[in-house]
Amino acid sequence: MIEKTIAVIRDTEHEAEEIVRAAQNKSQEIISQAKKEAEQLIEEQVGAKKQAVANRIKVSQEASTKQQEMLLSEMGQEIISLKAEVKNKEKEAIQLIIEHLV
Repeated sequence: MIEKTIAVIRDTEHEAEEIVRAAQNKSQEIISQAKKEAEQLIEEQVGAKKQAVANRIKVSQEASTKQQEMLLSEMGQEIISLKAEVKNKEKEAIQLIIEHLV
């Protein structure tokens, strides 16, 4: 009877050890999977942030280009206006010189 009890205790201890090993293995698998998922999530978030920054840079560059084009257009109009004013002043100067000579 005592031998049977000792055998049951040994079997129970052996089963308990197997359960502990299985639990440790499962916990390592869960930890490993969690690490992989965390790394993947981090990569996705970093990729999304990089894309967002790239989009912002593109929008800023486009806005800058449009503003440069607008400023160049305004400068072109200013130059045309100044050239017309210079021609008028030149005509006035020629007219004044002619009037003083006559």
